[in-house]
Amino acid sequence: MSANIVVLGAGVSGLTTALLLAREGKHNVTVVAKHMPGDYDIEYASPWAGANYLPVAKPGSPSETYERNTWPELERLARDLPEAGVHFQDTVIYRRAKDAGTDIANWFAELMREDAWFKDVVPNFRILPKSELPEGMDGATAFTSVCMNTAIYLPWLASQCLKHGARIRRGVLAHISEAAHLHHSGKRADVVVNCTGLSSLKLGGVEDKALYPARGQIALVRNDLNVMASVSGTDDGPDEATYLMHRAAGGGCVLGGCLQKDNWESQPDPNLAVRIMKRAVELCPDLVPKGKGVEALSVIRHGVGLRPMRHEGIRVEKDRVRASHPTPKAPTTGDYSEAPGNVFGRRTLLYNQQYLVTRGASRTTSGFLRTGPPTPFRSFPFPCPSACARESSRNPVSPLNLSRDTTPALDFSDAFRIVNLAAAVLMVLGGVANFFPLGIQSIIIGCYCIIFGIATGLLEFQIPPQVARYASFMFSFIGRGVFYLFIGCVMIGPKWYHIAPGVITAVIGIAYIALEFVPSIEPPANMRDADAGWGAEQV
Repeated sequence: MSANIVVLGAGVSGLTTALLLAREGKHNVTVVAKHMPGDYDIEYASPWAGANYLPVAKPGSPSETYERNTWPELERLARDLPEAGVHFQDTVIYRRAKDAGTDIANWFAELMREDAWFKDVVPNFRILPKSELPEGMDGATAFTSVCMNTAIYLPWLASQCLKHGARIRRGVLAHISEAAHLHHSGKRADVVVNCTGLSSLKLGGVEDKALYPARGQIALVRNDLNVMASVSGTDDGPDEATYLMHRAAGGGCVLGGCLQKDNWESQPDPNLAVRIMKRAVELCPDLVPKGKGVEALSVIRHGVGLRPMRHEGIRVEKDRVRASHPTPKAPTTGDYSEAPGNVFGRRTLLYNQQYLVTRGASRTTSGFLRTGPPTPFRSFPFPCPSACARESSRNPVSPLNLSRDTTPALDFSDAFRIVNLAAAVLMVLGGVANFFPLGIQSIIIGCYCIIFGIATGLLEFQIPPQVARYASFMFSFIGRGVFYLFIGCVMIGPKWYHIAPGVITAVIGIAYIALEFVPSIEPPANMRDADAGWGAEQV
């Protein structure tokens, strides 16, 4: 089934998801984001990443499957598509026994194992003999991995999206429901895939309090070092790290770093910058001419990125959004939004997992579209670039079925149409009944009930834009249910011909309110095709 799809976020996960959806050739895909490839901003995590492939997932976890199945695609890019800015790198992971229990060592726990699960995934895995270990190191493993030049890779992803017919635009979102109005066709989006970043803490309709930043700081230098190296910890603090990555195609060498939880500081720390460069030179003396120190490093820039992290793990699930505005206004293009943001996990860099996770996004999207007429404004919250991931035992995510709730929603549109028409008739009858006995108040109430009844009936055949805008409560279960309950109570009077239509209408309203809390039942088609009001479906 063809659909109009909006992907929020132009980082590695957003662009990869958009590319996989666009490649299917049957969807109209729009990428909407504040920050685009080429931008450098503290709100935009992807460009600051190294970025590389270092598997850190626990064996048997969903993230292990993500990492295991992402490697073949990264290997293909490095081997066959040099224009993507991905190249092979000899990689060495050093282990120090005294680092045990620190944040960095815990993060690298699986990466440092001599019997690592990925030894049969990456090429040339081997354990380094003691004779090859630098002073202070207790063990090391080596293998072939890849490093991505994000200054090339992110624009390449964007160009591939455009090549396959996707559109890319800047946009602002104060609330997730606004995304439904940002499709390039001018029509409402059938599906919204949320691949945004740390700003999900503040994005209306999401406001994920499980998110937190993990600050990273790097130095990008011109000095060449044709190797990637990482160490399990440092002597400078439990949240500081040592790693080096040589980016492809003249992208420079990235020296890092740190993993500072809940630290929002956007500016580089000069003292930390000196420690980072000093540790890099001590670990790899060949980075500078013999006998030289940090003064021989040719610095391109110092940078800070906020890794989006999430206590409860990667969030890929069905959810329900409530719009903060009855009619989300469609933003114009321009770089003036809050950064879009969403949900991440902890412990695995998404560059490690991007292709399986985002392929799951496209498959999950297509799966929901196959269940029947697409529900406008379904949103898939997905992890953001450079997000770190922890498995969530409370909300496990199957590697083959990334949605936590993929039960096809039941569609009773015809039945709801009959019920709504019945409610409309009851309102008209109740309004007529209120004329008796005659009185000014009873006539006014009767006229209102008749008008509301006629309007309710007409909505089953045509929805004027003004109604969708100013009476959006009619297009959700809870909104319509409260409306029916209110009108039913107003119609109840002393006579049986007052009581009967009033009580029946009120009961219908109560039933609608209850359906708001039954996610397996879809709103009727005309409610889905109207504005994204109270209780609009978010998946």
